[in-house]
Amino acid sequence: QEIPGVEVAPQQGTYTMVLNKLTDYRERKKVILFLGSNIGNLTPEEAVAFLQKISSAMNPGDMFFMGVDQKKDPQVILDAYNDKAGVTEAFNKNLLVRMNRELEADFDLDAFVHWPLY
Repeated sequence: QEIPGVEVAPQQGTYTMVLNKLTDYRERKKVILFLGSNIGNLTPEEAVAFLQKISSAMNPGDMFFMGVDQKKDPQVILDAYNDKAGVTEAFNKNLLVRMNRELEADFDLDAFVHWPLY
C-alpha cells in the first residue's frame, strides 16, 4: 500500500518447498532474501546444491540478498545465547508458550532448562 506498483508475494515453507515455488515466477522480477546464518547447518555439498537451486530459479535482472556472518569466539556466542536478561531463553521457550495457547498443550515451562550450545 505504501509503494504502489510493488507487488509482494512472500513465500513460506521449507527451503526445498520455497525453492520449487520460485521457478513458477518467470514473468516478473524476483528479489530473494536468505538470512544466511542457517546455511551453516548444511554440509558443504548441501550448501552448494542449495545455492545452485536458487541460481537456477533466477532470471536475468532478479536479485539475491544473503546475510552472512563471520566465525566468532565461541564464548561470545555462548554469552549471547545465555544473556543475563533471559531474552534468548524466553525467545526459545516462546514456542512452548504458543503451543500451550494455540494448541491447548500443557507444557510446564519451568520443567525445561535453557541450555545453549555452540
